[in-house]
Amino acid sequence: MKCELINTGSGQNNTIDIKYSDRIFKNTFISGNIGMTRSIGSTQYQQIKYTDDIDITAVIQELKDGTQPSAAIALCCPHCGVPSTLGELGASCKHCGTHFLMSELYPKVMNYFTFKKYDRAKDEAKNKRALEKILTSCIIPICFTFSV
Repeated sequence: MKCELINTGSGQNNTIDIKYSDRIFKNTFISGNIGMTRSIGSTQYQQIKYTDDIDITAVIQELKDGTQPSAAIALCCPHCGVPSTLGELGASCKHCGTHFLMSELYPKVMNYFTFKKYDRAKDEAKNKRALEKILTSCIIPICFTFSV
């Protein structure tokens, strides 16, 4: 599945910035609205392609100034994804052998969430059309059967 993120250019500027911290890390939630196009299929054949406005929220973690986290903190190798510790990644990844500096490991995106925007007016119009189809295909023939 291929995903492209584009700025919808809408007049809504809904970026949110929420921060919290502990004694070692500063964590920031950043949120906004973007357009996302999804293409599902193989390289030869595109089965589905659709674009939706979505809300996306990312959690970014960075070190507080002058702090050094414990070498025992669990991390995954950014190169190959193998679970490891900060101390092991400082020396080298035990699986792929890549060496990392602390500046390459932080700041990092801890997680991200996407939510499809709910459009109530669009859903109400869709439900109204479905109701009209049901009424025309079921109720009207029944009325003609009883009137004859």
